[in-house]
Amino acid sequence: MSLEGKAIGTGELSQFRTALQNGFAYTPTQHIQPTEEERNAQIAIISRVICQQYNLHQNKPILHWKSIYFRVIEVIKKEAQLGIWKHKIPEIESVRRNINYSADVRRYPDGITDSVCCTPGNYCFNPAKLLDFETREKLLKIIEESKH
Repeated sequence: MSLEGKAIGTGELSQFRTALQNGFAYTPTQHIQPTEEERNAQIAIISRVICQQYNLHQNKPILHWKSIYFRVIEVIKKEAQLGIWKHKIPEIESVRRNINYSADVRRYPDGITDSVCCTPGNYCFNPAKLLDFETREKLLKIIEESKH
């Protein structure tokens, strides 16, 4: 099938059919997946940004993903100018996804994530990264006792 001489591919035909059936079709998205090396580099910067913000603003350690994104892009652009960042500037969805990954325990063999998702879209530095095991256990005991 073609419209005005342009061939319609399988994806376009599917969208066309969906629009005919439903009256609309969701706009497909296309995200270029970063390589594992790029993903790890982004996550390292994300973790650094969250930690820096925690250290600078301990009175407001929880950050919305958009503020993390803008700071990460700022760092990446500076590193690109210095020749440190060897990858392309990431898309917003790539950074947002990697902010989530920075809080995903499956990425950390030791079970201690770099950040914690406090509420949807809001992150803070994982305090367990700063504390040794004994101190963490003492704090957990205090927290548990305060619940009673």
